[in-house]
Amino acid sequence: MRINTLWKAGLCLMLIQLGCSSCAKEPKSKGLELLEDNGCISCHSVDGTKRIGPTFKGLYGKDVMVTTEETKRTIKADRDYLKRSILDPRADVVEGFKPTMPGNFKNTLGEKDLNTILDYLESLGSK
Repeated sequence: MRINTLWKAGLCLMLIQLGCSSCAKEPKSKGLELLEDNGCISCHSVDGTKRIGPTFKGLYGKDVMVTTEETKRTIKADRDYLKRSILDPRADVVEGFKPTMPGNFKNTLGEKDLNTILDYLESLGSK
């Protein structure tokens, strides 16, 4: 078994040197998979690209202007804010965006998946 693993590692190194980048790619994050599976990536990007909803890139820890019950305020995009925004997306609507996010995630996302998504969003940091 060890020889097989070493052989695969050697082959992968050789392919990288020849220009094959597929071996060098990191496996897809479970959090990103959940975002894709739940349709979040249709409206939110992870690379800063502008879409219907705010990008997730650099969001965590950032101060954002939101409207809460018709009152504008600045709020820190921390774990609690992100969780609330997923489970009750109309509670705090980010300035410049319309309240179009579906409100069904409180019924469809389990606690484990929600925490996996929040961990992933936190990993994107405030870059």
